[in-house]
Amino acid sequence: MDELTNRLLADTRVELERLGAIADSDRRLAEFLLLSLEREQVAAIAYSEALLIHRLEGLDVPDDVRELLRRVILWVQRDEALHALYLRGLLVRHQTTVGRAFVFVRQLVGSISGWVSAMRHHRPPTHFGGRHAVAAAAIGAGRLLGRIPDGLATELRYTTFRHYCVVNIALERSAVISYEYLLPLLEDPSHVEAFERILADEVRHTDVFEILVEAFDEHDRLRPGVDLDVLVDRIGAVSPWFLPGDLRPDNDLGAFGRGSPVHVARGDGPDADPIAALDEALEATGLEAIVRADPRCVVIQGQFMLGYHHADRSTVLHPELVEHLAIRLRGWGAKDVLLLETPNLYDGFYGNRSVREVAAYFGFESPHYTVVDGSVDPVRVDFDRGLVATHVARPWLDASVRIIFARLLGDPSELAHATLATTCRIADRTDDHLFSNKMVDHRTAGFLALESAPPHFALVDAWAPVADGPLGVMGSSTPCDVRRIYAGADPLAVDTLLFADLGFDDPKSAELHRQADAWFGRASGPTSITGRPGPLEADGYRAPRDGFWFRFVSATANPIYFHLSGNGRLFTPDFDTDAFPVIDDPPLYVRTCRRVARRLFGLRPPTDRQPESRS
Repeated sequence: MDELTNRLLADTRVELERLGAIADSDRRLAEFLLLSLEREQVAAIAYSEALLIHRLEGLDVPDDVRELLRRVILWVQRDEALHALYLRGLLVRHQTTVGRAFVFVRQLVGSISGWVSAMRHHRPPTHFGGRHAVAAAAIGAGRLLGRIPDGLATELRYTTFRHYCVVNIALERSAVISYEYLLPLLEDPSHVEAFERILADEVRHTDVFEILVEAFDEHDRLRPGVDLDVLVDRIGAVSPWFLPGDLRPDNDLGAFGRGSPVHVARGDGPDADPIAALDEALEATGLEAIVRADPRCVVIQGQFMLGYHHADRSTVLHPELVEHLAIRLRGWGAKDVLLLETPNLYDGFYGNRSVREVAAYFGFESPHYTVVDGSVDPVRVDFDRGLVATHVARPWLDASVRIIFARLLGDPSELAHATLATTCRIADRTDDHLFSNKMVDHRTAGFLALESAPPHFALVDAWAPVADGPLGVMGSSTPCDVRRIYAGADPLAVDTLLFADLGFDDPKSAELHRQADAWFGRASGPTSITGRPGPLEADGYRAPRDGFWFRFVSATANPIYFHLSGNGRLFTPDFDTDAFPVIDDPPLYVRTCRRVARRLFGLRPPTDRQPESRS
């Protein structure tokens, strides 16, 4: 191990000496950040569960030890992905258009290198021979171009899991040396703090891989005396975040992620009563007992800021359901009931888009609850993990009972916009964490908020009209007639059943749920199912991956929207401009892109209207 480490560290020092010879300090810093981005992206891909799962399944260890190993790798991968995202955002914010393109090229190179590393480490040459040939060619090209040091290239081969951990120790130590070199070059205190956290992460990664090397012998068998308890003690001493959720100390998230009964109330036909369905769901899942235990203040995280026109209500909760829920809450003793929402990027393009104005437009006015804006007086929260401090809506933090009331929407990145996706708006404005200059993603911001103040109950309004398809989250000219309400104490359990009804047996098919599994160390499902679940397809719901066109849109929507949409400016639904006048004075190409997108993806009300004009 020492010989390998010395070779790789020698390669790292040569690279640092090359960078140190650059006279211009700004260029030297930029070059170092680009190199760091590429290497962090390599790790983020190489540690991904999809590429490691076969390796872990082949180990001759008890299932609980295998799950622990999976959690360790998942958390290391989560760290590395956060590092890469932070580095990219930092670089993009200080680059010209050409410079930004180069940043993404370097990240792409890192992604390819990460895939090559995983292929070589975790697949024997007899498996997927074509892929191994591609990986070998890529390594050869990397050596010729000086992108892969000789010391590392010789180690990119299929060996034991223990030797794989030895290689990672050397790589993590080289990262430690690199960030120790970087810190004196930084001037901004906020950047210094972030990179000190990154350095601490890399040290912890080194420590856990050293524990794994000590735990296994040369034949990938656990050494005598090493079992789950020993590994938990040793790894937990490095950081509890490497452990499964139930083994983490001080990990009190209430019902979140622990599973719960889930009830599905359904209505038959257009005359079905949504109020009766809501009552059925509430009675079956025990919200009353939760409220009566502490009725001081109940906050409902609602969903109406995605609404754009009164003629398309498919992206907006039913106001009558929210009001009826508030009435029930009051009847159970709730002294204060708040409906929480947060502005989104639409207020940069259209006027009259404050939370209160949009709430009034869609009819969210009632003496039984108060509408509150989550972006007003947010609470800054610093976390043990993550690189950028985020904010959490003060009403959510202060509430005695927290309820997620989601609207079911089609979503290209999450397969369905349901309870977990709705929680992302509890933190900062989501548009601050969506585009290429972000330094923390909207999912992570939501996880940090959930960790601070987990919800006590979850509801999903899947009552017609429902915006399905890949871009239902933005609107629908042809919403479907699903009539259901999902309810349960654990949002993850509610989403698990909902995803099953959508045809996805594993909610981790969605990136948000896959990351939540790694973050919280929990992947829960319903402990019991009551009511009338069943395939949503039978009620006319079109999943984002139904057919070639939907699959194509789902695969391309995120990269296009996040990186090529002008921070969302090119793609907006067909707003009611009498209520929400255009304020960004869009040029012809923007108006054209908006019209084309609305036609292609049905981002307009069911009725025909005049095209948008300048204000």
